[in-house]
Amino acid sequence: MAVPLRIAQKLFAYFDIPADFIDHVFGNLYARDVLTQRERELCAVAALCVLNRANELKSHIIAAVRAGATKAEVAEVLLQMSTYGGMPVCIEGLETARQVFDKGRRSRKGPNSLGRESLWMPFSTQALSRWSEPTRRIWDTLSS
Repeated sequence: MAVPLRIAQKLFAYFDIPADFIDHVFGNLYARDVLTQRERELCAVAALCVLNRANELKSHIIAAVRAGATKAEVAEVLLQMSTYGGMPVCIEGLETARQVFDKGRRSRKGPNSLGRESLWMPFSTQALSRWSEPTRRIWDTLSS
């Protein structure tokens, strides 16, 4: 069972995730240039779908779109996961994507808008201030 988003946010803030860990994930792994950010986010969408992690899947669908993925590409990645996780997780993933895209469509900003408030930001302002410059640039790209 996925941890409810508000509980996860409180846990991350409470434990003030170490800057070194965050720098490793966002500064080292995400800074590698083997995959584009779009490809990396589509990989995350695939993995989170198969793991049936709806809360995290929403955030990465938003990040994938912000990185240039289309609605059709997100849906295709989720459909492909029926081979690896079975049809139930594929359907759950597609339903999660529909919710994300419907929320964007209803937004005042237009049908392709997935507002900043939609992206999960579990880190405290204090933790963000300790991030390295490459980490901040990558996070800004994902969350804008």
